[in-house]
Amino acid sequence: MGRSSASPKAGSTSRRATGLACLALLCAPLGCEDPADYETGGIERMAPDSEAALEAAHFAAAALDRNGARLARVIAAQVQVVAGHNFYLEIELTDGSRWEVTVWDNPAEGMELTESREIE
Repeated sequence: MGRSSASPKAGSTSRRATGLACLALLCAPLGCEDPADYETGGIERMAPDSEAALEAAHFAAAALDRNGARLARVIAAQVQVVAGHNFYLEIELTDGSRWEVTVWDNPAEGMELTESREIE
Protein backbone atom coordinates (compact mmCIF):
# COMPACT_ATOMS: atom_id res chain seq x y z
CA MET A 1 0.00 0.00 0.00
CA GLY A 2 2.17 2.88 -1.18
CA ARG A 3 5.15 2.00 1.03
CA SER A 4 8.27 4.02 0.48
CA SER A 5 11.22 2.13 -0.92
CA ALA A 6 13.60 4.05 1.34
CA SER A 7 14.74 2.19 4.42
CA PRO A 8 13.63 3.50 7.84
CA LYS A 9 17.27 4.07 8.75
CA ALA A 10 17.81 6.34 5.74
CA GLY A 11 14.74 8.40 6.69
CA SER A 12 15.84 8.86 10.29
CA THR A 13 19.33 9.86 9.14
CA SER A 14 17.79 12.45 6.84
CA ARG A 15 15.60 13.84 9.65
CA ARG A 16 18.59 13.99 11.98
CA ALA A 17 20.63 15.87 9.37
CA THR A 18 17.75 18.29 8.86
CA GLY A 19 17.47 18.81 12.63
CA LEU A 20 21.21 19.49 12.94
CA ALA A 21 21.04 21.95 10.04
CA CYS A 22 18.18 23.80 11.78
CA LEU A 23 20.13 23.90 15.04
CA ALA A 24 23.15 25.26 13.15
CA LEU A 25 20.99 28.08 11.79
CA LEU A 26 19.73 28.90 15.29
CA CYS A 27 23.27 29.00 16.68
CA ALA A 28 24.78 31.01 13.82
CA PRO A 29 23.81 34.40 15.31
CA LEU A 30 25.40 33.37 18.61
CA GLY A 31 28.78 32.68 17.06
CA CYS A 32 28.76 28.96 17.93
CA GLU A 33 31.49 27.05 16.20
CA ASP A 34 29.60 23.81 16.65
CA PRO A 35 25.78 23.52 16.94
CA ALA A 36 26.33 21.10 19.83
CA ASP A 37 27.67 24.05 21.87
CA TYR A 38 24.10 25.03 22.78
CA GLU A 39 21.54 22.39 23.66
CA THR A 40 17.95 23.12 22.66
CA GLY A 41 16.01 24.05 25.78
CA GLY A 42 19.07 24.11 28.02
CA ILE A 43 20.44 27.33 29.50
CA GLU A 44 24.09 27.86 28.68
CA ARG A 45 26.62 30.51 29.67
CA MET A 46 27.86 32.72 26.87
CA ALA A 47 30.54 35.38 26.65
CA PRO A 48 29.17 38.71 27.93
CA ASP A 49 31.05 40.50 25.15
CA SER A 50 29.66 38.31 22.35
CA GLU A 51 27.83 40.10 19.56
CA ALA A 52 24.50 38.43 20.39
CA ALA A 53 24.72 39.25 24.13
CA LEU A 54 25.63 42.87 23.42
CA GLU A 55 22.81 43.27 20.90
CA ALA A 56 20.26 41.90 23.39
CA ALA A 57 21.73 44.04 26.21
CA HIS A 58 21.56 47.25 24.14
CA PHE A 59 17.95 46.41 23.30
CA ALA A 60 17.12 45.84 26.99
CA ALA A 61 18.81 49.07 28.09
CA ALA A 62 16.79 51.07 25.57
CA ALA A 63 13.56 49.27 26.56
CA LEU A 64 14.15 50.07 30.26
CA ASP A 65 13.99 53.78 29.31
CA ARG A 66 15.93 55.12 32.31
CA ASN A 67 16.13 58.86 31.47
CA GLY A 68 18.73 58.46 28.76
CA ALA A 69 20.87 55.90 30.60
CA ARG A 70 22.60 53.56 28.17
CA LEU A 71 24.31 50.21 28.48
CA ALA A 72 27.60 50.49 30.36
CA ARG A 73 28.50 46.79 30.40
CA VAL A 74 27.21 43.24 30.36
CA ILE A 75 28.19 41.54 33.60
CA ALA A 76 26.88 38.04 32.85
CA ALA A 77 25.07 36.37 29.96
CA GLN A 78 23.25 33.09 29.38
CA VAL A 79 21.25 31.86 26.40
CA GLN A 80 18.47 29.35 25.93
CA VAL A 81 17.60 28.04 22.46
CA VAL A 82 13.81 27.93 22.18
CA ALA A 83 11.61 29.17 19.31
CA GLY A 84 14.29 31.81 18.93
CA HIS A 85 16.58 32.65 21.86
CA ASN A 86 16.05 33.74 25.44
CA PHE A 87 18.93 35.88 26.69
CA TYR A 88 19.30 36.06 30.47
CA LEU A 89 21.52 39.03 31.19
CA GLU A 90 22.89 40.97 34.10
CA ILE A 91 23.63 44.49 32.88
CA GLU A 92 24.85 47.79 34.26
CA LEU A 93 23.61 51.10 32.88
CA THR A 94 25.46 54.42 32.66
CA ASP A 95 23.36 55.75 35.59
CA GLY A 96 24.97 53.07 37.81
CA SER A 97 21.87 50.89 38.11
CA ARG A 98 22.20 47.12 37.67
CA TRP A 99 19.51 44.93 36.19
CA GLU A 100 18.64 41.30 35.58
CA VAL A 101 16.77 41.17 32.28
CA THR A 102 15.37 38.54 29.95
CA VAL A 103 15.20 39.33 26.25
CA TRP A 104 13.39 37.00 23.87
CA ASP A 105 14.70 37.18 20.31
CA ASN A 106 11.93 35.80 18.12
CA PRO A 107 13.11 35.39 14.50
CA ALA A 108 9.64 36.24 13.17
CA GLU A 109 8.96 39.31 15.32
CA GLY A 110 12.26 40.63 16.69
CA MET A 111 13.31 41.27 20.28
CA GLU A 112 11.07 41.69 23.29
CA LEU A 113 11.99 42.53 26.89
CA THR A 114 10.04 39.88 28.79
CA GLU A 115 11.41 40.38 32.34
CA SER A 116 13.37 43.03 34.18
CA ARG A 117 14.38 43.44 37.80
CA GLU A 118 16.62 46.10 39.26
CA ILE A 119 19.36 44.67 41.49
CA GLU A 120 19.81 46.74 44.64
